[in-house]
Amino acid sequence: MPNNHQPRRRNESAAQPGDVALLIDYENLQVSLRNHFNLTTPKMSLIIQEALDHGRLVLSRAYAPWTNPELSIDAENLYRQGIDLIYTPAGKNSADVRMAVDAVDLTQRMSNLDTIIFVTGDGDLIHPLNYLRQAGAHVVVIGVDAAMSRMLSSAADAVLIYERDLDPSVRERSVRRQTRSSQPTQSQNGRSAIPVSAFEPLRKVLAQHGDGQPMLYQEVGHWLGTDHNLRPRAAFNVPFGVYMENAQQAGVVTLTQAGGNSFASLPSTESDVDDDIDDDDDNASQPGGAVRLESLQAEERAALAETLREMNNDPKLNYFTFRRALNKLLQESTLPRLNESQIRSLLNDLANREPAILIRQIRQGRTPGGQPYSFSAFTLNPDMSLWGIEE
Repeated sequence: MPNNHQPRRRNESAAQPGDVALLIDYENLQVSLRNHFNLTTPKMSLIIQEALDHGRLVLSRAYAPWTNPELSIDAENLYRQGIDLIYTPAGKNSADVRMAVDAVDLTQRMSNLDTIIFVTGDGDLIHPLNYLRQAGAHVVVIGVDAAMSRMLSSAADAVLIYERDLDPSVRERSVRRQTRSSQPTQSQNGRSAIPVSAFEPLRKVLAQHGDGQPMLYQEVGHWLGTDHNLRPRAAFNVPFGVYMENAQQAGVVTLTQAGGNSFASLPSTESDVDDDIDDDDDNASQPGGAVRLESLQAEERAALAETLREMNNDPKLNYFTFRRALNKLLQESTLPRLNESQIRSLLNDLANREPAILIRQIRQGRTPGGQPYSFSAFTLNPDMSLWGIEE
């Protein structure tokens, strides 16, 4: 293929880094994490933050057979993250071929592109990567180590292993999930080397820019760099995700994950209160596509069932409200692939299907001022066969 554009030289000493394109073989990444770490979704915020660390992110694309029902949840959330969805038919090489064509086309049309980041592990991309480097592009590959082609690694300027360079706690979370242990494991990533004082800029960012709401990792990373000239990898030689998890261990922040995004907020000082009053309208129309139980992977259905069963067995109450269930699922990141609207839709599905998994009752209560009110209360159907999972 002729090279009609002028080669670009990567200026490592430039005050401003060049522009970045991010190309994601989404199904490859998701399947790799599921097969090797029993995880249902990648932390897209960490991938986007890594791209931002390389320069100005001007283009993001995710390639997959998006008509696959299992991917419909991810499609909506990736679109909300500003990632263009590129449909590729199911098949081993479909995404690779399209990514290769797009990457070459981009370097020819966009002379401003300095870096192209591929999220994949497939060795079929070795020839396009060689071409891109010859054309002057800086090529970075992100992937799961066990699914990474060594030939692909040798063709890239830099290789980042997802579970080592982006989210080292993947192994720990996977082990805890399989053992169902709530006890934290000893980190093998040197996290204790980060001094507690290093989290003061993070606390200031959340206090000044968070407005009391959880902030996306990408926003946090932006303000850490803008306000405090702090980039965790450069300052402490650790991935951004490790810095954030250390901050949570130090009690500085609370981390959650929803819709494939990672969020940070200042720890809440409010005590648990009765949330029956002004309970959310569980039947209210919410934006986004409907999510049914059948939309979830088996691991997600099992995690959801376990969380709701825990609430149902709470000795303090013999019921739970819609809002209480919603808040618990969000706060504990039980379903990290789903955003809040999708979890609302899912809970409604559990309550409205026949037979219902969440059995609705109307209960009566009184406000602190003595005024009566009615609210919806739920109990869990004891028939676990309705979940479609093996006990």
